[in-house]
Amino acid sequence: MQSVALADDTLDACVRLARVDSRTELLAKYVAQVVALCSQDVSKDEWVAAASVHKRVVLRVVQQVPFPHLGGDLLGRLLALTFPLVDDLTDATQLVGARLLRHIVRNVTPTELRWYSDVLLEVLHTAMVSRKPQTLDVLLDCLVESLDKVSPPGEMKHYDRFMPRMLSDTSMCSDVAVRVVFVRHLRALVVHQGAPHSLNVIRYLQPLLKVLIAGFESVNVPLLEETLKTLQATLLAAWPRIAPHTEQILVGVLRAVAFCEIFEPGAEFTPSPKEKGQLLALCEDILDMLYRVNAETIVVSDMLGAVGSQSSKLSPFCDRMRAKWTSSPV
Repeated sequence: MQSVALADDTLDACVRLARVDSRTELLAKYVAQVVALCSQDVSKDEWVAAASVHKRVVLRVVQQVPFPHLGGDLLGRLLALTFPLVDDLTDATQLVGARLLRHIVRNVTPTELRWYSDVLLEVLHTAMVSRKPQTLDVLLDCLVESLDKVSPPGEMKHYDRFMPRMLSDTSMCSDVAVRVVFVRHLRALVVHQGAPHSLNVIRYLQPLLKVLIAGFESVNVPLLEETLKTLQATLLAAWPRIAPHTEQILVGVLRAVAFCEIFEPGAEFTPSPKEKGQLLALCEDILDMLYRVNAETIVVSDMLGAVGSQSSKLSPFCDRMRAKWTSSPV
């Protein structure tokens, strides 16, 4: 702790010496020199080694530097140091690289990032094999932000490269914690592709719905919540093509309702009252959207009526939804 105190004192002295107002301003002013100092005379093997302190110092410094101080000539140097970390197979090293890359991507301009888009997206495409939830979460944050920045308005070619991969990886994923991460970032990709009424999302609608409906077979609350939220975003984005998939979506949503209503309180996997309220609110919103899509045929109301008549535990929910639509018709 003494060394930490001395380091704090030294930084405070540097702030006064440089005549700046804060450590953030100090680091922004000298970040290029600090990065050069931390990486000089360091071999690649030493740089990526799990126990190496050099990369952690660079991460600590760079994360404190705001926009726009990471652009220009420094960006190329930082990416050259970051990509080997992201490529590494050691999770501890890859996580450092992912966090460093995420901060860099968020704090440079789209124009600057496009200069490196080919290699950046290739690195991320390779790194997506990670199945460590924490690391994958950061990597997919990088991917979503990168695709948004390097894609000119209306251009979807980079999304077309990653959407099939994301859908395939999510579909084959058996680890619930990892699947939660994939489903959450699928939602971000759906939203970023021009929702609502995005033709690009409609192109992937069938496999996307297949992946999401499969999520309703789970009894994991976080996965159900993320699945419902992503389904909600998908309905908004692909609104004109939702009606033919009504029954498929309705069955999935009713599974989530059954999870909330059928299990006895205190049973294993039973959601808490707060979680139950959140899940049911999402289910209601999705069913409202389905009802509006099919308003002329009242197919959703009829389906809920059939389900409610066959299940005493689901009938209160079904009856409540139908009563709401009857009193406030679309």
